[in-house]
Amino acid sequence: MIKRFARKTITILIIVLMLSTMLMPVASAWRNVPPPHNNPFEDVATNRWYHDYVTWAWVNGIAHGNTTTTFRPNGNISRAEFVALLHRVSGSPHYSPTQRFSDVPSTAWFATPIEWAARHSVVVGIANTTRFEPNRPISRQEVAVAMHRFFGHITDPTSPPPAGRFVDLHTVSIWAREEINWAFHAGVLQGAGANGRQMQPRRSATRAEAVAMIRRIIVSRDWETPELPPAPFLNVPRIPQNRLVIDSHAEVTEMTGTIIGGGAGVAEPPAFPFDATGNDGLYRLRMVDLPVGVTANVSIWHPANSTNPAFRFDMASGNVRYVLLSSNLYTIEVRHSFGVGEFRLAMYFCEDISERTHVTDFFSAPGRQNTYTFTPQHSGMHRFEFESLPLIAGQTSRINLEVIDTRGEGTPVIAAETFHVLGGRTVELTAGVRYTVIVSHVSGNAHGVANSYRMRIGSQKPTAIIHRGATLINDTIEFTGQLNRYRFTPTVTGAFNIMLPTLTAGTQVTISVYGHDNLVSSQTIRAGQRITLPLQSGLEYEIHIRHSTGPLGAYTFILAGVR
Repeated sequence: MIKRFARKTITILIIVLMLSTMLMPVASAWRNVPPPHNNPFEDVATNRWYHDYVTWAWVNGIAHGNTTTTFRPNGNISRAEFVALLHRVSGSPHYSPTQRFSDVPSTAWFATPIEWAARHSVVVGIANTTRFEPNRPISRQEVAVAMHRFFGHITDPTSPPPAGRFVDLHTVSIWAREEINWAFHAGVLQGAGANGRQMQPRRSATRAEAVAMIRRIIVSRDWETPELPPAPFLNVPRIPQNRLVIDSHAEVTEMTGTIIGGGAGVAEPPAFPFDATGNDGLYRLRMVDLPVGVTANVSIWHPANSTNPAFRFDMASGNVRYVLLSSNLYTIEVRHSFGVGEFRLAMYFCEDISERTHVTDFFSAPGRQNTYTFTPQHSGMHRFEFESLPLIAGQTSRINLEVIDTRGEGTPVIAAETFHVLGGRTVELTAGVRYTVIVSHVSGNAHGVANSYRMRIGSQKPTAIIHRGATLINDTIEFTGQLNRYRFTPTVTGAFNIMLPTLTAGTQVTISVYGHDNLVSSQTIRAGQRITLPLQSGLEYEIHIRHSTGPLGAYTFILAGVR
């Protein structure tokens, strides 16, 4: 009797467990949909190439049918529909629409996915405008670009496919060439057309192709937790060790007390323990409060040296100093130098972001600031840009940016400029110099991730050398006023044409040619125009191409001798 009861109990428990498993939500890892799992769509037959792809997408909640029983696998997929697929892959995070695109109403079903994709640079507007064209069918090359931004790694190959593999690669748009190459190597885009020898980059992608492309990259990379890829520096060489997201939440250590003068009988000066263990690097000290005319002497003592301080300097109210500390427990003393009064000394750890593509951070409370250090890899113009500052309850989030040369007492190169939503500033920096970057909260919500921001640092590339016989260069202008430099030494004397035939419509650039430190020519042109100059054999010329007006974008630079 007892054995029979035990067997019945075990059977019931097994049935309950099976039922509960069936009712559980989809796990964080993607289900691989083993046969004979099927889908509810009458137009997705089991003998079609896309059956497993569509079934996988449906089981994981990534793609839905256009009705409860049809999927329309061969129908075109719109730009908004494809962004929605990527949004679901990322976990469907909620983003309040900001009406950044004129044709994406905040009430539209696709407003949140497009806002998410735009904030993370997965998509941009059409031809640098405020239009998104959500209902237009998305092309296969547009799919490749968006997927590269979302799934691509900075170490992924972007070399062309083997010669002869595809017969229509010449039809790929210039702005999508690297992404199409990546999509081929990643197995995202496979052959189409006769014998699979066509890439068909400009053809509209079908709904079946879209889910197939997403599944191929997810399965090939054993994708388990959706995450966003790092955004590249605007124009800086990529570094494989870049992290995905940095949350520094730089906290301030405040020291307060009173300096009351020197002499016998005077109490010991205020001394503060400061723990730099595990955070060796650059620190910023700012004397926040001291009465006018009062000066304090600040000493920082290393635990291994009780005779001489590691640092000693005088500070008045508002003064800033930078000190490089190792991983140790220091003692900070504030002594009388001149005058009497209360002081407040603030100390910040400057997190190093020199080798990172971007910083995603937020302010933990109103008025807080985050501090970083940045050491350029090369000298030239650098652009600090901010994205993803939100609109909260109608209030615009605003921040201040400061960039300071830490040599000596610190010289501001950008002094407290305010930005909101999208903004930035270009400044000339020197290679190898450590700069402190300070991002301060000015207005808007400042609690938790609601007021997160993303800071990107882009720079002008080092001067490119045009070697003998090289007459065509593909390059980009990625921030307003950017200057790209090239050097060229002709092997023959004669006339040369300079052209930028693929410059974005509406964009003008100023082309300046220098030889022997003197200006040979400076002219402003647009796409389709040319400059003809006489150049001498054996002389090195420097050619500057500077953005003048109009949209940003890629261009083809042609330097050719006139026959």
